[in-house]
Amino acid sequence: MYTLFWEYDPKTLSLEHDRALILGRVLSSAGWEGVKWLRSEFTESELRDWILRSKGRNLSPHRLRFWELLLDLPHAQVSEWLSEAGRRIWDGRATS
Repeated sequence: MYTLFWEYDPKTLSLEHDRALILGRVLSSAGWEGVKWLRSEFTESELRDWILRSKGRNLSPHRLRFWELLLDLPHAQVSEWLSEAGRRIWDGRATS
């Protein structure tokens, strides 16, 4: 999972001091092992609150829908976040 934090020295990261960074990066980019680790370190309530506070920023539409189902996030609210103009531009960018 350290590959998610390639620009940091893993020895300097801590859940206490780098909570938002770690949560955001793992929520947005980790595979199944990362998801299992995340759920072992944080309660569903903590994960849910983080996503609600951040309005799902930095999560792809697919990831956000995944977490919506897993954490029982309000569907209408997630749909509203995904329909915001600035978000649509970012999410619609070409990937190659």
